[in-house]
Amino acid sequence: MYRGACVKACHLDAIKVERTDVHHTDIPETPWSAQWRDAIESLKTGVRKGVDRAVLRETETLKAQKFMGIEPPCTDEEALAAVQAKIDSLMPALKSAKIRKLWETDSPKNAAAAVKKKIEG
Repeated sequence: MYRGACVKACHLDAIKVERTDVHHTDIPETPWSAQWRDAIESLKTGVRKGVDRAVLRETETLKAQKFMGIEPPCTDEEALAAVQAKIDSLMPALKSAKIRKLWETDSPKNAAAAVKKKIEG
């Protein structure tokens, strides 16, 4: 029985499983029997006939914003650069396991002092 769990579970794409055959009950002659045969065949090939799952989405502006006439806010490049500079200066402290352990176990005052010390020195 093929369920695909082992293939989906491997994040490295190291497992490949191919279905070579499908066992099923007899398909009665009905108006939709051709679709059933195509569906069973698609289990082996992985390709479905006549299925269009394309979904068109708006990415520029949300529909509600268009409807309500709301314009998205513009980005202040200077403020963005200042925030990025602050984050960059904090990165050595954020990468320190010792300081992260302090944040979890020690008082906020001691953790803040350790971060400040790491940034300055």
